[in-house]
Amino acid sequence: LAGSISGSVAWYQYSTRAAASIAGTSAGTTRNLLVSKTGTDGWAQYVSYDATTFKPASVYYDEGNLVFVEHPVYQYEELPAAQGTGYKAEYTFYFKCMDNNGGGEAQVADKDIYLSYFAIRNTSTGAGAKDITPAVRVFIDGTNDFLISASGAETVTNGSLDLNNNTHPDTVGFDTLDSGVTPINYKNKATIGLSYQPVAPAKAVVNTDNAYEFASNDTDALSKKVLTKTKASGASDAVTVTIWIEGWQQLGGSSLWDATWISQNFAVDMQFSCTADR
Repeated sequence: LAGSISGSVAWYQYSTRAAASIAGTSAGTTRNLLVSKTGTDGWAQYVSYDATTFKPASVYYDEGNLVFVEHPVYQYEELPAAQGTGYKAEYTFYFKCMDNNGGGEAQVADKDIYLSYFAIRNTSTGAGAKDITPAVRVFIDGTNDFLISASGAETVTNGSLDLNNNTHPDTVGFDTLDSGVTPINYKNKATIGLSYQPVAPAKAVVNTDNAYEFASNDTDALSKKVLTKTKASGASDAVTVTIWIEGWQQLGGSSLWDATWISQNFAVDMQFSCTADR
């Protein structure tokens, strides 16, 4: 049998997929938390200050205010009020939060500003370098206030001293041998100038592991950590930072320092943060 058969066979159309194309435009917001030294210009994400020279001083609280005193004077029981300059340094910080969604910049109001990092660093190097940081004190004055030291231990601001270096505690008697029987109890201020209580850095710093929702590091409410709040226009209220070297701090086992503690260096590092928005 010889022959040929011709024909066409095709699958019926069988498709289980459909496609679509959707056009779109990217949308989003850029956000910057900015800081300024003046609140009027110099806005940036970082500010720094030139080195400052400090002479030792001390403080006591009087109706909620810090009052500074000078070094003790031989046989004067109460330390004299600080005069002139050089015993402290004050710095101001202002904040604003800026958004840009493609339609121009706009300020974001009511963003709480927190301290997210804080460190007092020893920066002394070379021969004769010593760590002065245990004596550094930082007072942050904002919506909430924090007096910070590296250890957070109580600072005792009274006691007997040997200011004339004759190996005897100073006494009330007016003789260079300090042969009296009543040692002088030097103090910052009678009754209210005997000690003060700083906090360790962790007390002031918040937990920022979750960028959208900060948390307190202790039992205090997060609201107790707020330093200031951004505004819809202009700068936030100021956050003032005061730094001094606490003269009553014991260094090398004594609150009477020798000359080797002169010219020792330190740095204070701070980072401020606000939460992100979804």
